[in-house]
Amino acid sequence: MKIKNINLDSFFSGADPQRAGPAFFKYTVLDWCAIFFMAAFFYLAGFKGLFGVNFILHFIHEAGHYITAFPALIIVQFTREGAVSDICGFIVIAMGTIAQLAVPAYIWLKCLKKNLRKISCFFLYMLGGSFNKTGIYVSDLRIQSLVLGNFTETHAPGEAQGDWYYLLEPLGMTDWDIFIGQAFYILGAFTLALAAFSLYYYIRHDKQYLERASYGGLNE
Repeated sequence: MKIKNINLDSFFSGADPQRAGPAFFKYTVLDWCAIFFMAAFFYLAGFKGLFGVNFILHFIHEAGHYITAFPALIIVQFTREGAVSDICGFIVIAMGTIAQLAVPAYIWLKCLKKNLRKISCFFLYMLGGSFNKTGIYVSDLRIQSLVLGNFTETHAPGEAQGDWYYLLEPLGMTDWDIFIGQAFYILGAFTLALAAFSLYYYIRHDKQYLERASYGGLNE
């Protein structure tokens, strides 16, 4: 399949050379119905994650800030330009959410490349939880009902602005907090449903994957 000279088969094969990920599943109508109803359940139930995943995601989020803060500080000190300072500050704040989403996504893809199919489901689940957590965070921009904190301090609800205020306020988009939050909620619900379905799919087709591996159908 090609879209404007972009070969999607090559793209997905590059990201998942084992062709073991959800992009290569053989879905039935019943499968899509199951994924849809699971996603609807996760969305309507306000599923927020289990098994300490939220703690791990919070650690990754804060680490994203700290890792970029030091080089940003050096750049600002050398340039001493207001615009550069604003851009660096924006990047440091954005890196929290970027790291929180990118780390589980990267590990998920690495697991697929290593043919660790069932283990990959956990990191896809973590990515879904990350989308969900981001949705909660964005939607709280004006309500300010969350307790906010990092590695060194904690703020009661209303005492401090969250990251997304500093990301959306310069763009004049603070009124879009609920819309953007809902988009992340929907992404999270669908990803969580896909993670659950992927585990089921791998268990159901485990024999076929083993046969493909034994006949050299999977890359080592």
